[in-house]
This record gives sequence, structure tokens and C-alpha cells, in this order.
Amino acid sequence: LITLHQGGEITNHEEYHETGTCEVFLKETSQRCDLFSQLPEKFKVQLGHKDTPIEEGEDMISLAYSEDAPIQAFKIQDKQAWGILFHPELNADRIRDRLKMLTDYLPGEDVEEGIMKEVDNEALGHQVLHKFLQTFIFDQKVEDNVQLSEVINQVSKK
Repeated sequence: LITLHQGGEITNHEEYHETGTCEVFLKETSQRCDLFSQLPEKFKVQLGHKDTPIEEGEDMISLAYSEDAPIQAFKIQDKQAWGILFHPELNADRIRDRLKMLTDYLPGEDVEEGIMKEVDNEALGHQVLHKFLQTFIFDQKVEDNVQLSEVINQVSKK
């Protein structure tokens, strides 16, 4: 939605669909963004999408891409607004559970075999979520092993 709001282009063409675990590559622009500056140049994330931004809109700064998606993450220039295509809130178990329910994300494959082949436990996308939480929600570091539900409980108590 942010991409469309900014005048960018989104496609639902099958060649851009990504499911499971995928490598994301950071662009040089990511080094000036607090959410991505501490991550390696390439890292694995959990994905499950059919709509893909393919053209930047006004004031969008592309931060990351993957082999199949030209824009995996972006920031709106001079604003505290970001868009990411991958799912930082999902670990390997949660993406597997989601894919078991949404079998159309693995068309033509045996779901169990497809899920096992498409998901990796080494994804680092959650670090983007943790960096966002510690930078904009909390005044302290959020540990990597903290579950999202625990963070939501902490925020709701404030």
C-alpha cells in the first residue's frame, strides 16, 4: 500500500512470487538506515507474498532486493516510514505453519515436501523487527530470543 501511495508500481505476476526462506541483498543505501545498517550484505528472511513492488514511487529509497523481487525493503525519504516485503515476525516454525494453511503458496508441490525444502532456520529477518522495536518503541536492546507476543505485552502495558 505504501508503494502505491507513493506512486510506485506493484505486480502480482507469478515470476515475482516468493515463498519460504530467501536471501535478501542489501543496497549501499541501507548503510544509512538504522534498521539495516548492522546486518550483513546478504541474509536470509522468511517470505510468503504474491504482490511485489517493482518500481519505486516518489521519495522511496530502496534498501534491499532479492533474486526475484527488485524491492524487498525501502524507506520513505525524510520520514520514519519503511516498507518490507519479507516477514520479520515469522521464524521457521511459524512460516511452516502458515504454509500448511495457505497451500496455494506452493502450487503443484506436495505441501510437506515443499515446506521442508523452502524453509530455513537460519533466517535473520527478525533482527530488523528487533532493531525497530529497540529504536522506536523501547529505550533498551530487545534480545533476539524475545517472542513478538512478549513484546506486544510489554508495549500494551505502557
